[in-house]
Amino acid sequence: TTTNPINGNNHKLTLSIGEAYGTWNGIKKVDANDPGNGRIYRHKRLGLFAVGNGSASNLTIDGTINVDTKVDDMAVGAYAATCTSGNDLSFNNVVCKTTMNIKANNRMFVGGFIGKMSTNNKLTFAGGSSFAGDINMSNVAKTETYIGGAIGYIVGDSTPTIAVDNMKLSGSIAAQTNNAKLCAGGLIGFIDQAKDDRKTKAVTISGLDLGGLKFDFSAAGDASAAGGYLGSTWAQTNVTIQGSGSACAIKASKAALLKTGSAKHVGGLVYHAGGVWTVGSKAIDFSNVGIESKATE
Repeated sequence: TTTNPINGNNHKLTLSIGEAYGTWNGIKKVDANDPGNGRIYRHKRLGLFAVGNGSASNLTIDGTINVDTKVDDMAVGAYAATCTSGNDLSFNNVVCKTTMNIKANNRMFVGGFIGKMSTNNKLTFAGGSSFAGDINMSNVAKTETYIGGAIGYIVGDSTPTIAVDNMKLSGSIAAQTNNAKLCAGGLIGFIDQAKDDRKTKAVTISGLDLGGLKFDFSAAGDASAAGGYLGSTWAQTNVTIQGSGSACAIKASKAALLKTGSAKHVGGLVYHAGGVWTVGSKAIDFSNVGIESKATE
């Protein structure tokens, strides 16, 4: 757990969580696909920190996270598995380019920065912070799986404000599944609903570059949900999208692509929105993005 701010001084930190190591009988090198190869099975919180409650700046997080989950509610994030901070936080010039190879046999939360978040405070992405990694999901369970380029899942009883001031999403998210509830998005995979109607969340976007963000759910079978470029369900969430000057708040390059295969529920930005959306005159430039879908409802 960390509560202190971290300044990486423009250095790179390389993760090697669950990497293959060792030899069989002292001779044959253990392969990445061999059982018992070092891959993580039952640790519920994986990332640079199990609980990341401190801000970070000028840092690149690289490397790999390899998981073959055998327990429910595992949280995975390059910076932190979970965030429960009682203070405002920020990522300033933080790049997460970790490759995550995950066999999601059980319900889990996966984020490029944070897997699962339950704070009532503000989190800001600024200074060109970026998700530039690869999240590769396979064996996705028939229960919920939450995946986000920045945050995988926000707990319903929390009331955070997420501010995206200057951020780029240029990584990839791919999943192979069938008959699953796959809740995925480029920014925040899933924002859950609370029983208390007063517990609203807020997302403000003034500078988000989707770059060459790629989703590939073409092997997703008839998964019940796939989400959109921002997320799947954003419940009880008030969203403001407004750029500054002549620049749009959300833009994308021609390389951005959402391939949903036969997934039934697909959205452009999100699949399901619950809250007030305020969209300014300089909000969205989606002229260059692609969506490929075979079967939607």
